[in-house]
Amino acid sequence: MVVAIDTLEQMNLAFDIDGGGAIGLVGPTIFAMGGDDRYVVVKRHPNEGAQQQFDRSTTEYFVITRTNSASWQEAQAGVKGPLTKEAFEELRISLKLPNFTKTIADLQ
Repeated sequence: MVVAIDTLEQMNLAFDIDGGGAIGLVGPTIFAMGGDDRYVVVKRHPNEGAQQQFDRSTTEYFVITRTNSASWQEAQAGVKGPLTKEAFEELRISLKLPNFTKTIADLQ
């Protein structure tokens, strides 16, 4: 799930845990995402400390392998990144990754 606790700038990818909680997998500030039955892909601007200031001049890419496990550790092990655009493009081709289908314009 993609979630922002207090402000949009805190947008992150989280792993659902029992009891309705969530633990972050990829921290803020996520601004684009996509997925299929195998992978989730996200783009983010780094945001140290999840404050309202994030670095729009830098874009990092992540590839997350989907899992049916209830284990956060297994989900975390499936996270590749941060990646450069070039490294992401190589993986996109070799793994046939999904396209980015959702962009949050205010964060782009």
